[in-house]
Amino acid sequence: MPKRLRLGRLILVAVIIVISFGAGYLLLSRPAVIYPSIHPVEVEGGTYRDVGISFRFEDENRSISIPVNGIVYLGAQRSQKDAILSGEIPDSVFIPAYYLSFLNDPNQEEFYRELTGAFRDIRVRSSLDDDEYLELMAVALFYFKPEAHMAVGVKGYQCDYKDTGYGSVDSTNLSLVGVPTSQLPGGMNLTSVPLVIPVANRTRLYGECPETMAIQDALERTEALAGSLSPDLDSLQQRMNDLHSKGRFAECNQLVAQYRAMVKEYNDNAFAHNYILQHLDDRKGTYAWLSARGLN
Repeated sequence: MPKRLRLGRLILVAVIIVISFGAGYLLLSRPAVIYPSIHPVEVEGGTYRDVGISFRFEDENRSISIPVNGIVYLGAQRSQKDAILSGEIPDSVFIPAYYLSFLNDPNQEEFYRELTGAFRDIRVRSSLDDDEYLELMAVALFYFKPEAHMAVGVKGYQCDYKDTGYGSVDSTNLSLVGVPTSQLPGGMNLTSVPLVIPVANRTRLYGECPETMAIQDALERTEALAGSLSPDLDSLQQRMNDLHSKGRFAECNQLVAQYRAMVKEYNDNAFAHNYILQHLDDRKGTYAWLSARGLN
């Protein structure tokens, strides 16, 4: 019985085809794995349609619109997603090849040209440098098998996720290059070491991980400081209320300056924390904002 494997739905069966021939047997040779491929399908009513997406990058609204070939799209939708195995193949070999069989299918070349062309237009219009352009487009995939999760990785200076040689970029949450996500939507913890699936050979390394890590440090630090001040503020306010209710106004007033200072410190940290969260699409601008305030 053929052995089909579809990631996300694992069904494995070995294939050995032996045909009786004369007095002996003939073993038919075949590839160890037959990977999925796209088989274009004819579409009625026109073959192309424009597909658009809008997103924020560097604190600006961006949008791209590209024509998608309906013949290829429908073919990809209807094509077999299983791989057929005729032997034992380790995950480290099979899984990258499985995903790359979709990514590298020659029927997708036209789509990639349109997509990269749209991104290059953004780069030219906004005068993006190499690191900013990479932040717009990442180059490797992380496959977390136990959690059935996929993320993106990029090679860079001072950003190495779990000794993979790549910095992590998680597309399920808005995140900075090199800053890993520890928890997935729904509360699942991401603990396994991912299998790296190289998508492109990029010779220039991403150089801004020191900035992204500084931003992440400021995000965590401001949250911790605001969190530690909150119970102290509540306690001090309760004390002031008690003094006031007992008519001990002079003692209450002596605490006002301390209370105001604590409120300011809390608000400053809360504001900075919220600012970072709201501008994770803008590494360059956020780092400059933190630097101007001595927070990085």
